[in-house]
Amino acid sequence: MESSTLGIPGINASILGKSFSTIRPNLTVTVVNPPSFEADFKEFWSSYGQVISLFRAGFLGGFSSHIIDIVRERKKKRSE
Repeated sequence: MESSTLGIPGINASILGKSFSTIRPNLTVTVVNPPSFEADFKEFWSSYGQVISLFRAGFLGGFSSHIIDIVRERKKKRSE
């Protein structure tokens, strides 16, 4: 058995004809200028600034304690 409408063997299918009307959509596209570097940076910093500051503060805290230990060791060596 072959469908006379679709030409597919083994499937009996019929397609009902419907009338379709074409409409024109009311679509407006607005093109804007790309943001400036300052605006891009401000948006980036507002998104990721807190995380960057947190990691920076942790790194500087660890680094400063290391520097303080080095200074203390040198001071001990001088006093001996």
